[in-house]
Amino acid sequence: MGYLVVAHAMNVRPELKPLSTLPMSIGWSLHQDESATSFYLDTFKAGEERKWPFTSMPPTKDVPLELPQELAALSRIYKVLKDAQLADYFKRAFLNVNLALSKSLQLPVCSFCTDDDGLDFVCVSSNGELQKLRCVCGDLDITYELGTVIIQPLLIDGVKGTDVSSLHDPESGIHVLSRNITPSSLLHAVASAETTRFLQAERPPLGLGSFEGMEVAPITIAGSEIVSLAPKVVAQKTWWKRW
Repeated sequence: MGYLVVAHAMNVRPELKPLSTLPMSIGWSLHQDESATSFYLDTFKAGEERKWPFTSMPPTKDVPLELPQELAALSRIYKVLKDAQLADYFKRAFLNVNLALSKSLQLPVCSFCTDDDGLDFVCVSSNGELQKLRCVCGDLDITYELGTVIIQPLLIDGVKGTDVSSLHDPESGIHVLSRNITPSSLLHAVASAETTRFLQAERPPLGLGSFEGMEVAPITIAGSEIVSLAPKVVAQKTWWKRW
C-alpha cells in the first residue's frame, strides 16, 4: 500500500463522549483546521507509535465485516468484486465504522481511505444511514447514492475489462453503464473530489492529491488515552449495539 491518507471529516465539532464507546482496540485523535470550520477524526490501532496522523487504517477486529441488510445491493456487488479479485478496494469494515460514527455522533461524517496504489474509497453517512459511497475498484468506478448504485466500467490500456454485466438490475437499483470513460490520472481523485464537496472547501484537505503531504497540519484538540491493548469483553459486546 502506497502513500496512504485516512480520515473521517466533519463540518461540525463532535461531542467527545460518544467517542469513548469506540472499541478498546481503536485509538483516536480529533483535529481541526485553522479556521475551525472543518474537523478530522484520526482512527488507528490503540497504543501504536506513529509519526504522522491520518496515515493508518483503523483496526477492524472489533468491527462487523458484513454490511447492514439495507445495503444488500452493495453486498451483492462485493461478492462479484471478490470473485474478480478486486474486493480489497471495497472496504466493508471501514464503511461500517463510518456508519457507526455518524450514528453515535449524530452528525454527517465523510470517511475516506486512499493511496497511490489503487485504493480510493469514500463514504458519507448521516445518523447511521449511508448517503453516498464512491470508490474505484480496479477498472470499475462505483457510486452509491440514495439507494441507487451506478457502476461505470473504465477503459484502461492493457487491462482486460472486468465483466459485471450480470449485476445490471435496475429493479434492484443497480445500473451498469457502458465502458466508455478513462480513469482520472489525478492522485486520490475520488477522495479529493468527494471530500472537497462534502466540506464545501476550496481545495482538498490533509494533503489529498499531492505527494508533498499536508502544508499545514490540523490542530490536535482531543484524543483517546488508551494505554493498554488488552480488550474488555463487555465493552466489545456492547460497542456495536450502542452505536
